[in-house]
Amino acid sequence: MTELKDYSLVPAKKLDKTDLKALTTSELLALRDQIDMLLPKTSIKDFNLEQELILQFYAVKELMSEIATDDGTPTNQKAQVMNTAKGLLADLTKLQGTIYNAEQFRLMESALAKALKSVDKVAQDAFFHNYGKAAEDMAGSRTDDAGQNPIS
Repeated sequence: MTELKDYSLVPAKKLDKTDLKALTTSELLALRDQIDMLLPKTSIKDFNLEQELILQFYAVKELMSEIATDDGTPTNQKAQVMNTAKGLLADLTKLQGTIYNAEQFRLMESALAKALKSVDKVAQDAFFHNYGKAAEDMAGSRTDDAGQNPIS
């Protein structure tokens, strides 16, 4: 097998040509852990989206402060930074509403569970049967013909 020639303009770093096939499973896993620590996160669960949005907002706000008095920055670029800040504020507002709604829903579920404990078993079973059927009906009719959620 012939090796590909390196036509990159960036000089290549000399890497140890370790034969990965010769490594044990534990050595490969240790190597993978080292590689994963250096690579950027690739899963949404690894991010604190609220924190990332806030940090982005502060970075844009800092940039706005820097360019506000800079006569060398074109007006259209200043407007772009302002629009970015406005968009981030809109995203933060939307996220705050989503978090609030999720918290309210959690509280309602908790209150419902507490209230259900006070009724007899027959009433609980009837409720859960009807609740399950309603949930199935809702899942089946999530969108109408126009692709819109009929509940919103």
